[in-house]
Amino acid sequence: MGWDYALSWLTILPFELIAASITIKYWREDISMAVWVTVFLVVLCIIQVFGVRGYGEGELEPVADTSPVLVSLCLTPL
Repeated sequence: MGWDYALSWLTILPFELIAASITIKYWREDISMAVWVTVFLVVLCIIQVFGVRGYGEGELEPVADTSPVLVSLCLTPL
């Protein structure tokens, strides 16, 4: 099971990095896709170095930003 998990991430991760860089290239054509792949890979490596605590902190920021937006969107029609 461990090898299956490792091989699945080794095949999926490059596709995810390229998909994210293509999405950003839609807005920023002046910056190469290789730069975005490198940035995302460095961020993922930094999170991996810090383990579960780093992953939790990495997930906390987007959720903390999203929650007030969702609340304000729910209250706007009122």
